[in-house]
Amino acid sequence: MGPRNYSREIRDQIDDALAEEDDFVAGVVAQKIVAKLRETDPELLHGWLDEGAEGFIREAISAQNRSARTYARMTARRSVFAEGVKDAETGDTRVLSTFMDTYYVVEGGSRKRLANMNRDDLTFAADRYEDTERRARMAGAFLKALANKVGDGVVRDSFTEEQLGNLWRSL
Repeated sequence: MGPRNYSREIRDQIDDALAEEDDFVAGVVAQKIVAKLRETDPELLHGWLDEGAEGFIREAISAQNRSARTYARMTARRSVFAEGVKDAETGDTRVLSTFMDTYYVVEGGSRKRLANMNRDDLTFAADRYEDTERRARMAGAFLKALANKVGDGVVRDSFTEEQLGNLWRSL
């Protein structure tokens, strides 16, 4: 028998756990899977974690960047940026540092501090946000259309997979 395929085995564990659920909270399901593997197959858990370590750290970096951007947006009044620019012109960059040190994804997938972004970088990042917003609006319209059709029932009672695909394409 060859080396274990940790990714496939973990996918199987997830599929098995989700097959038992109608509704779920990802964190709760993950907790159950980890507890089960610690007891029954710690090699699978450790092998999968080791195999995916780089990706997990990459996602942690991305999550930290998203959190910093969200924090900057949530804590700053609209006028803070304008005030910060004025202060920066006199040498006080403390207010702008929240903005200037925030990273955004630029063309090619790298991340760049706002302070170091040029016009092309800014345009690329803005376009990504607009695309995300457009996709979110489409998903919202799709879900509202389904809500109007299902009434007090559930989706599977009102639609087939093919009908859902046709509805999505019609938006």
